Amino acid sequence: MEGNWKWGKFYYNVSYAVSTISGCSMDGNGNLVAFAIGDSKPILLEIDTKDGTVSKFISFDRKSGGDKSMPLFHSFNAIYHDTNDVDDGLAYYYISFFQDDSLQIVRVKRETKEIVWNYQYKYVTTDDKLKYLMTFTPAMLHQDPADRSRMYLLGRFADRASVIKFSKNSMNIDWKLQIGSAELKAAGLAQEYPLSDMNEIYSFVQPPRSNKIFACGFKYIDQLTNPDARLASVFKMDDQGDVSYVYVFGNRAKTSKGKDICRAIDYDPDNREIVMMLEVTTPELRPDYYLYSRYSAKNKDILIVTMNDDGRLQEAYNINMGKAGISLYVGGHSLVIRDGHYIFGGYSWGYKTRYQNSTFDVAAPDYDTYVFKYNP
Repeated sequence: MEGNWKWGKFYYNVSYAVSTISGCSMDGNGNLVAFAIGDSKPILLEIDTKDGTVSKFISFDRKSGGDKSMPLFHSFNAIYHDTNDVDDGLAYYYISFFQDDSLQIVRVKRETKEIVWNYQYKYVTTDDKLKYLMTFTPAMLHQDPADRSRMYLLGRFADRASVIKFSKNSMNIDWKLQIGSAELKAAGLAQEYPLSDMNEIYSFVQPPRSNKIFACGFKYIDQLTNPDARLASVFKMDDQGDVSYVYVFGNRAKTSKGKDICRAIDYDPDNREIVMMLEVTTPELRPDYYLYSRYSAKNKDILIVTMNDDGRLQEAYNINMGKAGISLYVGGHSLVIRDGHYIFGGYSWGYKTRYQNSTFDVAAPDYDTYVFKYNP
């Protein structure tokens, strides 16, 4: 908790390095389970957090067939290790990733490395207006605390923020939620691009002893005319998929250049509040913007927003580098709240401290990782 270095490891498998570790979670044994790419394939590592040793290493490949080409894999943060299955008491890994043009979700028996089941979702179309239906991001897996036989897959489905609740034993789907937009539906744009007040989920939290889930990410302002602009979004739902509210933060103007994204969310048990970590560029979300806009107009600040269960905003805190011209990026799903402190990580384009200041070439910037421990 004091930020002191414990250990560091470089992982590889004989001839190739483990690269692009995209997600990890703590299992019931206190081990870290990481999901990554190695040799252009999805891999799973189970790591002892005491010393960093690897107890399990599993690599996934496509089953042999007529097509000998290497699939294109993308991994995210969708990994979960169930150490004691509710039906048979065995340990299973659950992972989800993107392969070529399809979303894959896999259940693996830990001891034998046997794939118990593997399901894929894909949408095929030649209509350019419907290409968005082919967009999937399996962002995170979440064990239902009220029913150990059920799990949630959160992320993007058909280019809309989505949540799927399914059976761990059979992958039978209980329900699927996709966040829509009454405003765009009324405008008759259903076939043009996704109708959504949230297009992507980057983080979620389910407070202890609650059936409510809070998830945050972003929505596009206008995918046709202004595809780079974003609004930060958050919604609240229950374990049956019923949504209570959806909020967006930023400048909703069609010509806005804002790139506001909610990257992480957690629950503060001491204050009984939801805490969100936003990356923001919109001046309206940067209270001291006028003091440093000449130097940092295009840089990203961090905005911390707290709200209660009913969605009433409580406090907001801004973290920036002032006139240093440095962007701060928040790691997806990286916020942890312990003993009243907000602990989160990410990376920055340069850094500035009381004694040091480093910036980099705009054309080819270097990035530095960071960890913040913040007392609000």
